[in-house]
Amino acid sequence: MKKSTLKNKILSFALSTALATILVIGGTTLAFADESHTINNSSYQSLQSYYNANKTAMDSSNEWQFGKRQINVGTSNNSDLEFEIPSNITSVKGYGDETEGTVLNPYYYNNNSLTIKTANNSSTTLDNLYFNKDNNGYTVKLKTGDNSNTTVKNSVFEGPITISSGSTLNLTNSEIYAAMTNNGGNLFIDNSKFGNLNSGAKLEISTNRLDNGTVGTAYSSTINFNKSLATNNASSIQLDPTQAVVNTNIAGLTARLIDNGNGSYSVVIEGTPTAELTNGIVNVALVYGNAANGGFSFNIPYYVNIAAAQPSPVTPVNPVVNPTNPVVNPSNPASPSNNAASPSTTNISSQSIKTSAPNTGDSNNMPIAISVVIMSGLAMATLIYSRRRTSNLNK
Repeated sequence: MKKSTLKNKILSFALSTALATILVIGGTTLAFADESHTINNSSYQSLQSYYNANKTAMDSSNEWQFGKRQINVGTSNNSDLEFEIPSNITSVKGYGDETEGTVLNPYYYNNNSLTIKTANNSSTTLDNLYFNKDNNGYTVKLKTGDNSNTTVKNSVFEGPITISSGSTLNLTNSEIYAAMTNNGGNLFIDNSKFGNLNSGAKLEISTNRLDNGTVGTAYSSTINFNKSLATNNASSIQLDPTQAVVNTNIAGLTARLIDNGNGSYSVVIEGTPTAELTNGIVNVALVYGNAANGGFSFNIPYYVNIAAAQPSPVTPVNPVVNPTNPVVNPSNPASPSNNAASPSTTNISSQSIKTSAPNTGDSNNMPIAISVVIMSGLAMATLIYSRRRTSNLNK
């Protein structure tokens, strides 16, 4: 092989190594930016018809942004009652310039309630949407896909919600004015309201996560509820304790509703947990008023995590030293036998004993390592190029 050919191959390898190192940082290849698709063409009668006409562009993005105030959901085909958001869509945002975002209306030619569904095993965020109910009582409903993770923010529901098996629904800063059915999923709530839209009666739930507990340790937690809620016509509706259902699946704990006598009720959870449990449930189903006076009901799970009991610290028994016959430390036989000191007491906790894995490298040094590789590759390329040029000049 000619020397020039060998040098060319070495030069090519060095440059390739430097370029590959720049493109791959920390084991992650640089990717193109995510894309968003804006839905704003008013010539389409529904979300389904718009999607069918723009499927390629919508499927190639990972976010949908509504550029219009309202859109119908459904088609004229009564058998087409569900629209599923593709699994690659991680975010659907309503019209940002309006406080109610984008209103999702049931398609008026369908005369039926329509459902928007997140895909099975997907992770999707819905933001600034209004799931509407028309004058005939038809609604746009939400259904989470099996084993999906759906987050709803800044949204309003006049249509029902269904939480599917194994799925998680996260409600943040939203308002619920319809029934909610849980078929074996998780519901996490932050600063959201439940109530009756017509009467204006609302109950705000700041969170449904309770303090954690530990097996074998006494536990107590309290959830407070207003006894009465104001309505739009200056009247109020009352909590009906006779219809309340309060229970828990956490072994060792009990839950009950009590009247505090000061205009409020409390659900009291107490006892001593006997088994470790993640997302143990305290089920609270309450009824305020009735349909005639603008009342509503709700069923909310409150979650408690129960950790395993911590092992007691182990303290070794101190060896007894006979002052008349001190034992010489076998690891230091040169120490005089008459200079034996009483050993100090050492408390060893089982939590403090750790097995450290070998240090395979500090991630903070990664940029230095990458720089060294880049500079080495470029230096090699420069050296070879210089020698080739000198050789050519000497010919």
